[in-house]
Amino acid sequence: MSTTESFWNFSVNYYALPGKADICLALQDGKGMDVNVLLFLLWQAQQRRRLSQAEIGEVVTFVESWRMSVVQPLRGVRRFLKEPGKPWETPGIRAFRERIKREELLAERIQQEAMAAAFPAVGQDGSVSSAARTNLALYAELLKVALTDRELTTLAEACNRRHDRFAR
Repeated sequence: MSTTESFWNFSVNYYALPGKADICLALQDGKGMDVNVLLFLLWQAQQRRRLSQAEIGEVVTFVESWRMSVVQPLRGVRRFLKEPGKPWETPGIRAFRERIKREELLAERIQQEAMAAAFPAVGQDGSVSSAARTNLALYAELLKVALTDRELTTLAEACNRRHDRFAR
């Protein structure tokens, strides 16, 4: 399995775990964190890779224009179409929203593939738990936001278990 496939599979399986999507979206909407960067940092931690703040900054800078120009506009359209108001509440609008949702997911996958290809062996070796918490805390510090201990624990806890299903 390629590095990009490994990252995507990790992300899909991690995001499906109970409570993980909710916390990722809350951090995205409430603290401006990029879910794909969060997942990248957790994927790296699951591989026992602890990144420096400079390395995390490089990842954030690398994806910024794609995120701002492609992912966020698609997300904005999809969210608007969720409740567009009358007279826009039609089956055609619902079908259009589903198409936009698929395109947003594709844009996120493209972002993840680019991240995995551009940063295949970043970071230092470390323990999974330490790497997860450090990667997340440094990302928050870079964005000048705070993560609570509960948020750190909730995000990092799944990385501590063996996740053969993440590789599928």
